[in-house]
Amino acid sequence: MDFLSIGNSTIGRRIMLGFGTVMAASMVVSTGANVYQMNGLVATAEDRELKGYFENIKGAIAAEAAKAENLGTLVASLPYVQELFAKRDRDGLARALLPTFKKLKEDFAVAQFQFHLSPATSFLRLHKPEKFGDDLSSFRQTVVDTNKYKAPTVGLEKGVAGLGVRGVVPVFNGDDHLGSVEFGMSFGNPFFEAFKAQTGVDAALYIEGERGFEPFATTMGAPEIIDQERLKTALSGTQMVFRAELASVPMSVYAGPLTDFSGKVVGVAVVAKDVSEYVAATAASRDISLLVGGMILAIGLLVAWLLGARISRPIQSMTEAMGNLATGDLTTEIPARDRKDEVGRMAGAAQVFKDNAVEKVRLEAEQKENERKAEEEKKAMM
Repeated sequence: MDFLSIGNSTIGRRIMLGFGTVMAASMVVSTGANVYQMNGLVATAEDRELKGYFENIKGAIAAEAAKAENLGTLVASLPYVQELFAKRDRDGLARALLPTFKKLKEDFAVAQFQFHLSPATSFLRLHKPEKFGDDLSSFRQTVVDTNKYKAPTVGLEKGVAGLGVRGVVPVFNGDDHLGSVEFGMSFGNPFFEAFKAQTGVDAALYIEGERGFEPFATTMGAPEIIDQERLKTALSGTQMVFRAELASVPMSVYAGPLTDFSGKVVGVAVVAKDVSEYVAATAASRDISLLVGGMILAIGLLVAWLLGARISRPIQSMTEAMGNLATGDLTTEIPARDRKDEVGRMAGAAQVFKDNAVEKVRLEAEQKENERKAEEEKKAMM
């Protein structure tokens, strides 16, 4: 509808059109604001919740590291261990501790249990007894630091078998420093599967290699939920939050850097939560806003129609009455004279117009009658 057709339409239609336009604009703005606010609240809640899960992963790693340190402290305090280690009795240590290692592996997910000579020479690997004597100083800084500073060192570190949660504790025999004992906790898929079982949230760890980032451990299966660019950004220290789909399920994803015992970034931890409920709630809020807005619009149009009819019908009746008066029909009744609004004042003005017209007709008739009488008297006198 162009402006010319609007200008040629009735007052009632123009009222409905104007009222409806304002109502529709208000509905669109209100619905958009509600949906925007809802999305903002959902995004804030997701960010806070996912960051909490990300911190939970770091907390679980710290808990495993503390467990490894406690086990190492316990073993390092055993007199028979100190005695056998002081004698460099590898076979004696193995016979004494292999049953313990098997039990710890079953009950506490201990993956590695070994002794080192200072600065970082492997003395006994209870998880691999046949291998010993290799120098680890070039890549096992936790062992070097423990034997150098004679204090425990715990946290994530890469080793021969890859990245692991380690607790390295110095071993003494009296005042003599003998070396160190290390416990390495399971830190592959079992760790992340346990995290998912506890929280209901998928998790993964990505390590950068020669071919880019590859999953070190994941609970998400084959599909990659995060691309290389986002992983690179997260590795640089920028935490990433975004929406993605995993097996057609909407997921909210959080990715952030994961550091080792020394504070060096070693990978990107990713947590992904099913947000189907959030998506459904947002859609429901939008639909309710649209429904309520539509109902308000319909009610507004009805009110506009009633209001327009109340205004336009008396005006239309007055227009017809004025037309009749213009053609000389002075018997026409002027409607809406009893109204107290502008329409009533218009009707009053129309009534004055009619009364003046009637008076004019009366005066003209009276004048003609007087002229007729004067003419008859004139004839009579002649």
